Amino acid sequence: TINSSSLFHFTPKIGYLKKIVQNGIRFSFSFEKVDPEIIVNQISLPCGDYDVFKTAVAKNNGVAIPMACFCDIPLLRTNDHKKKYGHYAIGLDKELFSYLYSSIMNPVIYVHSENVKALLKTLSFKKKQVYVDLFKKENIKQLHEEFQKGNMSQFEPGLDFKFEINNLIGLSKPCSLNNNNKTTYYYDEREWRALWPDNKSEATNWRWNISQQEYLNSKDSLNQTLANTEEGHLDLPAWAVNKAITHIIVSRDKQIDGMIKHIMESKTIFGATVDEKEKLSLISKVTSFERINKDY
Repeated sequence: TINSSSLFHFTPKIGYLKKIVQNGIRFSFSFEKVDPEIIVNQISLPCGDYDVFKTAVAKNNGVAIPMACFCDIPLLRTNDHKKKYGHYAIGLDKELFSYLYSSIMNPVIYVHSENVKALLKTLSFKKKQVYVDLFKKENIKQLHEEFQKGNMSQFEPGLDFKFEINNLIGLSKPCSLNNNNKTTYYYDEREWRALWPDNKSEATNWRWNISQQEYLNSKDSLNQTLANTEEGHLDLPAWAVNKAITHIIVSRDKQIDGMIKHIMESKTIFGATVDEKEKLSLISKVTSFERINKDY
């Protein structure tokens, strides 16, 4: 088959995989390049001349989005994926896991058509216009006070529109990218994303108009903030642990015993408290890429 029945999350170190097994998959910020006009529409009111800004600043910048990433590539076709994302992986039942997180999970939308690119820019402008109209109608101080009180029902259409458009932008990715005469085909990655909502809190907001270097400089502190939040991990209820987890894959055979020991000694599995019987069932799903390459 061209796609697997599991969603795989790859990671570069066994220590990271052990934390995933114990706590679940952590949201982390990812730097994404977007069209400069989308950046302008995200951060600016519709007045003034933005040509200089788009040319001098926004064209080199992007957005840092908190997300968790997966692929549904069959394991025998993941050699290139492993080289890029790591030789350790957790596999999760695609139907069950995507159902549990259906409000935030979706396959990536790979964009090639100029019409679709234009649509994303148009929608981001429409989103901005909703807020401009909102602020024209309401005293900004009063709006802030109502927001602090949680009395936002009258503004929900605008808020919902913003949430929906940002999700669409966050799920969009180019089919391919040419850099230094080398083409990267993102379409081959069959990516799924779970997106952390923008404007959920100041500390975890999406970072619009950020340069890649700024992102690299602040990535660790941003990710630590996410990890410390109550919903900073994609975890599982106890009843779903053995149903949802399909694979725990280390790099080499010699690491299997250590992973089994970690599972049996962990106080939680994917954020849930499970009994020894559940853990014994789970260790049957531990394997290695070394073993997979030999046997298949």
